[in-house]
Amino acid sequence: MVAVYGKNECKKVYDCHGDVILVRNFPHLKKMQITWWENNKKIINEKYNIPHKRDDGYYSISIQGFGDGFRVDRGTDEDSDLLCFYEIPTEARCIKKDPLINIGWSRNRGFFYN
Repeated sequence: MVAVYGKNECKKVYDCHGDVILVRNFPHLKKMQITWWENNKKIINEKYNIPHKRDDGYYSISIQGFGDGFRVDRGTDEDSDLLCFYEIPTEARCIKKDPLINIGWSRNRGFFYN
């Protein structure tokens, strides 16, 4: 876990898997989310080597809320809203999907935030 800072409070990056960043206390407003990314992308890149860029420079990062933490996928309909990270060697390897912002770059679009 790495603590990164935004205006008046600490936002915690709990974990990263591929190009998914799990956070708590993330800003609600899109403008503040983008500002947070711009202010912290260097720290995240140094610690987690994110983003993972393709040869043509394309990348896409998903920032997800960490919510109640990792949980077990029981294989029921109620678990269909889970995002699972199978490289985690325990049964509790899923989070409830909580997409906050997607950040990326492509040759056709340039930088994008959605």
